[in-house]
Amino acid sequence: MRDTRVLTAAAMLVLSISCAPTSPPGLSGTVPPRGVAGDVVRVDEAAPSILAFPSARADELWLALPVAFERLGIPANVMDRGARIYGNPKVTSSTIAGRPARSLFRCSEGGAGVASMAQYRIEFGIAVQPRPVADRGAELIVQTQALGRIVEASRSGTIHCVSNGELESRMKEEIEAELERIRT
Repeated sequence: MRDTRVLTAAAMLVLSISCAPTSPPGLSGTVPPRGVAGDVVRVDEAAPSILAFPSARADELWLALPVAFERLGIPANVMDRGARIYGNPKVTSSTIAGRPARSLFRCSEGGAGVASMAQYRIEFGIAVQPRPVADRGAELIVQTQALGRIVEASRSGTIHCVSNGELESRMKEEIEAELERIRT
């Protein structure tokens, strides 16, 4: 049963990246979650983030991905060689990019009595795909899917989470550093 869930998560990540729309000129950030009102956050399904690399080729991005993931502390590998998708459908590390994993995500909260983020352990899947962009270098499509799991002994459950954009920013920094190293 557990293997089926992992395969399903991997398939969903691959599918969502493969179907991601191309970015309009200049788009290079993340899509923030909607529905912030006071202490309650309604988290909608995360759209893929698109990171622009105007002076890079998709082949260069593909070569830089393993090093960038390693520097961020995300165990990953090739998920689909033909589609050039790299990632990990189930990351359970508590520290990513030198920070607590829970600090990289926003999670929905369902009202009074909900545990604080400190009481959740984040599990997420990440898949990335470099693509060429005509006359604009390359872009990296980044898709994450995350859950917060309650770690309190007397409670159980999960909440839906989305990236707050810091993971993508750190990934872009690490890829740019590796591209610089490759080119020199």
